[in-house]
Amino acid sequence: MQPKINARLLKDICGQDLQKALMQVKQAVRGIVGDRFRLFLFGPRARGTADKDSDVDLLVVLPDDLASFSVREAIRDAVYELSIKTDYLFSVILVSESVMRQNRGFLFFKAVEEEGIEM
Repeated sequence: MQPKINARLLKDICGQDLQKALMQVKQAVRGIVGDRFRLFLFGPRARGTADKDSDVDLLVVLPDDLASFSVREAIRDAVYELSIKTDYLFSVILVSESVMRQNRGFLFFKAVEEEGIEM
């Protein structure tokens, strides 16, 4: 998957508070799995069409050896805590690299590929 939007565009579509919250999410995931993950913002926030009540759609792609239930649950819990602390409703989807590869042609993964912003 090749994200086509760079960090400068992220700055243009997301306010400073959301950028800070997204960096907190990235740090939280890093604290659980190290640097072995990919994080994408997608949906209305990535397209720049979100309103003030829109959730923040995130996709976390984990290496197969780190995609256990306990790791995914720890990430969900950390992101949930950040939703409470930051006043942003994060909707996080977690998949393994192999699931991502096997399902590239499906609508969801195509949408992330086309509009997603890799953090």
